[in-house]
Amino acid sequence: MKIYLIGFMGSGKSFLGKHLADLMEREFYDLDLILENEQNLTIPEIFTLRGEKEFRKLESRLLLSGNSDGVYATGGGIVETLANREFLLNSSGVVIWLDPDWETLYRRIRNSCRPLLSGKAEAAIFELYQYRKTWYAQLADIVYSGSSAKELWELIEKPD
Repeated sequence: MKIYLIGFMGSGKSFLGKHLADLMEREFYDLDLILENEQNLTIPEIFTLRGEKEFRKLESRLLLSGNSDGVYATGGGIVETLANREFLLNSSGVVIWLDPDWETLYRRIRNSCRPLLSGKAEAAIFELYQYRKTWYAQLADIVYSGSSAKELWELIEKPD
């Protein structure tokens, strides 16, 4: 089984993904970490040296080439690329949108060094969140706003 975690920055994709994979006894694939290791650069460095467009290409290649069962933590902007949306929509895996409330998201990301946040006011970040939110909703098989990997696993095992 493949599980794809989508959601905005700070939604818990890496954190919950690792714990969910442990519960499921599956591999965990954090696309950002894989990309950093592969490129020998941090995500901010990739953005600075190569730009967002190149980052999105690298990110897409990883998503589209992942053919092993497991839990995949995607980047928050994975939904911005049409090919990625089509892949997730047509995937036989389960797509889970991690959707904590805005206040929680903003609290988690406001002091981070994420490239898309640099120098931006809360209103601009919220606008990006609203822009992506429609795609998250369209792609999601499950929407989860909590923070418990065990609870999330139970939702996957017994969907409504």
